[in-house]
Amino acid sequence: MVACALGASVADAAEIAWGSESTALRGQGWPLLWVQSDVGATAVLTLQCAGLSWNRTLTLVGGRRATVELVGVPEGITTCEGALAVEASDGMSGGIDVRIDVASLGIITLTSSLERFDFDAGTLTVSASRGLSLASARVEGPGGVPTVEVDADLSRPSEPLFRWGASFGEVVKVVVTARDAAGFVSTLELLPWFLEIPHEDVIFPSGSDVIPATEVGKLEAAWGAVAAAVQKYGRQVPVKLYVAGYTDTVGAASTNQSLSDRRARALAQWFRSRGFGGELYYQGFGERALAVPTGDEVDEAANRRALYVLAADRPPTSPSMPATAWKRL
Repeated sequence: MVACALGASVADAAEIAWGSESTALRGQGWPLLWVQSDVGATAVLTLQCAGLSWNRTLTLVGGRRATVELVGVPEGITTCEGALAVEASDGMSGGIDVRIDVASLGIITLTSSLERFDFDAGTLTVSASRGLSLASARVEGPGGVPTVEVDADLSRPSEPLFRWGASFGEVVKVVVTARDAAGFVSTLELLPWFLEIPHEDVIFPSGSDVIPATEVGKLEAAWGAVAAAVQKYGRQVPVKLYVAGYTDTVGAASTNQSLSDRRARALAQWFRSRGFGGELYYQGFGERALAVPTGDEVDEAANRRALYVLAADRPPTSPSMPATAWKRL
């Protein structure tokens, strides 16, 4: 905000001031200029901002502000220039040149993704919809321990870089807070945690998606690890389960794709019936992501597998999960 006395000739007889509320969030208002006198007066404002003009005559009532909204100023920070002349009820008058910077800005949009984390180095890059003057991040480990606050490297003001270092350990949650030059603030919560559950793969009958009773013990062992992870992380982040299915190269690729999808769904349904209460997704990859590269029509047991991944958000694409067409159970 800017506030100034108007001029000696009027101020000798009356207290007259002007100022501005120079920042506004687009869609929620406009910057404005105000004038106030402790006695009755008439004010004439002429102002130009980015090709727009305002010519207003204001009737001032003692002790009350009269305002002019700068409706239509373009998005961004704009310099407005003009003049303000006031004549008080006792006949005294005065004037002053007006120059103010006003900001009409949208909400700061912050975006990032798991691909922009470097967990080995302990860094994160975020994109902002405009340049920032300040940015910080709160980085949390499991259960909030450890927690560290780091300031951003703003060498690129719209691409803040956060460094907390490789020695931090497992990162579960990152909360970014950013401020621009106009004082607007925005936050972004990122949940980079994910965990692949080690397990022994279920052996399905050829061409079938029915889990044999003799294989349930393998799923029970995996369920123990899933339940332990939910207990450890579930109070801090939403724990979601992603089940991926794969086949070898025996048979048509389209048939294998469908079979892997059905088997992944069957496994996901088992975890749901066993008691997993979070969001549950499945996806078949067929023979697109072979654990052991082979030619066509090769019966390779290592390729008939599944992955069970717990995550707070959709897991990133990778050689083993090259697509994101997850289906919610």
